Amino acid sequence: MSWTQTGRIVKRQFFNDRGVVTGGITMEWCRCDCGVEKWVRIVAGKPHNSIGCRACFAKRKKTHGHCPGGKGSPTYKSWMAMRERSRRPNNPCYQRYRELGLNVCDRWQNSFEAFFADMGERPAGKSLDRIDNNSGYDCGKCDDCRSRGVTKCNCRWADAYVQQSNRSDSVFVTVDGQTLTVSQWARKKNVHKTVLFSRIRRGWDPVTAVTTEPRRKKRRVKHL
Repeated sequence: MSWTQTGRIVKRQFFNDRGVVTGGITMEWCRCDCGVEKWVRIVAGKPHNSIGCRACFAKRKKTHGHCPGGKGSPTYKSWMAMRERSRRPNNPCYQRYRELGLNVCDRWQNSFEAFFADMGERPAGKSLDRIDNNSGYDCGKCDDCRSRGVTKCNCRWADAYVQQSNRSDSVFVTVDGQTLTVSQWARKKNVHKTVLFSRIRRGWDPVTAVTTEPRRKKRRVKHL
């Protein structure tokens, strides 16, 4: 179930006691697949609640069983968080996602069942990660993805270490033909990553920073 936008739009502005505009919302007359019509808040050009009317939303929650008593499963919470990053202006990631043009594809935006069918149950200790940080949350199957030339799923379940190494601001260093992030080199060399990052911040050549063994402090022996 989803909303069909009719193009009938109303904009509302809010003023303080001095007549200064403090905010506003955009409403559009939309039609749910079940036939219900109502005014729906529009965010980023799309209905704020893409699932549909309350009756359809309640029915959808009963079908997938991942939101018993209003408490979502880890997989359901990851799906909700994914959608909010590009749709809720008060989300910390919203501004950056809008500037980079990162969105959720239509298949996953409108259906938790489709997201669950593609991604499966969220494993313990892992969360949703985009494989290519320059692309959004794409399933690679829907018309929306194909229209943008996306043919592969751009998401995976990954632990904190993998996600930390897959950040857009990660520093990559190549040594003997092997390219890894500084964090990955630190794990490989059995050195704390703060040592390598500190060297690079102080102007060390990245290769030298990775290949130089840290000085080991000598243990002082107390003489009685």
